[in-house]
Amino acid sequence: MAVTDSAQSVRLMDLKTGREYTTFEMPEPQVIRTLAFSPDGGLLAVAGQTQVIHVWNLRRIRQELAELKLDWE
Repeated sequence: MAVTDSAQSVRLMDLKTGREYTTFEMPEPQVIRTLAFSPDGGLLAVAGQTQVIHVWNLRRIRQELAELKLDWE
């Protein structure tokens, strides 16, 4: 699940255990208004006060973390 724990960051967490996987910060300071996963869960879109929507490719990020030996089960 994705939750906002501050006005400018999003935490990805395991719904069952509450374990935090990572935290994403907005690229520029602004209050987060909306967030949503793509239907397959591979993308996370976050909209703030501006008309810009930031999209994080979660599969790509996890792949890059795995290459650095920072992946999780």
